[in-house]
Amino acid sequence: MERPSPLTQRVRRLLGTHELVERPATMVRPLLSVPNDTSALFESQLSQLSASLAELRAADRRRDAELRALRAIVRDADDRARSLGMALTEIDELLRAGRALLDPAEEPDQPTTLFERMRARIGGTNRLEPRQREVLAELLARMAGVREQIRSCLIIDPRQL
Repeated sequence: MERPSPLTQRVRRLLGTHELVERPATMVRPLLSVPNDTSALFESQLSQLSASLAELRAADRRRDAELRALRAIVRDADDRARSLGMALTEIDELLRAGRALLDPAEEPDQPTTLFERMRARIGGTNRLEPRQREVLAELLARMAGVREQIRSCLIIDPRQL
């Protein structure tokens, strides 16, 4: 006598028939419905998995789009930071030039050449009047304030400035 497979044994146990006796065709029909139920269950699970996979792919596309947008924002911020860094460099040069006008280098007390003596007599020196010095000092102070405001807006290593 042939030993039935474990699946066949389980199906028979579920149907309540433990013997190996052949049943009429009407009794075989429930056995055929079990695989159909299994395939329906399999198809249902497959469709659920396909739907979940489609949702994951859509979420992945959204995440990729957000990542591209964030990268564009970062590139724009880097470009602006570079532009502000160049503006800070220009402001530094202007501040140095202004300070040089306020505090000119020490000139000799007596002009040494004939041309320098003539220029000194005519008043052709680069000396500033007191009011001009005040205005220039105020301008330099305001430029220094603007420089610090720009610098505080940047997220850069201060040693680079």
